[in-house]
Amino acid sequence: MVTMTAAVLTALLLCIAVHVWDPFYIRPPSEPLSPEKLAEYPRFIRGLFEGIAAGGVFALVSLALGMQALARRDIGAHVGWILSAGVAGHTAFFVSVLPKLLPGIWTRDPTENPIPWLLPPLIGSIAAAVTARRAAQKYGARRKLAA
Repeated sequence: MVTMTAAVLTALLLCIAVHVWDPFYIRPPSEPLSPEKLAEYPRFIRGLFEGIAAGGVFALVSLALGMQALARRDIGAHVGWILSAGVAGHTAFFVSVLPKLLPGIWTRDPTENPIPWLLPPLIGSIAAAVTARRAAQKYGARRKLAA
C-alpha cells in the first residue's frame, strides 16, 4: 500500500510539473519531431500526464476504499478494491514503461495505439470482479461469525 501511494503521489507531482515547467524539460522528445508535432508536443505530454494522474487518483481512492472494507471485515470488497488499485498501476506500467521496453510496438499516444490504455483495465476489471466474488463466497461466512 505504501509503495502504491508513493508511486501515485509521484505521478501527481509530475502532472503538476509539466503544467508549471516546460514539458520539453520534464520529458524531452526521444526522436526528432516535425514542426507540426513539435508544436503539439507540450499539449500531448500534458495530456499524457493528466491521464496517468487520473489513473493515480483512481488508485488512491481504490486503496482507501479497500482499507475501509478491511476495517469492516468485508474481505470481498477489500479484495476487489485492492485489485482495482493494482489495475491502475498496471495501466500506468503499460503506458509509461512498456513503450520504452518495446519501442515501435507500444506507443504512448492513445490515438495511435489504444491497447496500452484499454487492455489492463479490461482484463484487470474482469479478473478483479471474479476474484472479489470468489473471496466473498469463501470468506463471507467467516466474516459473519467473527463480527
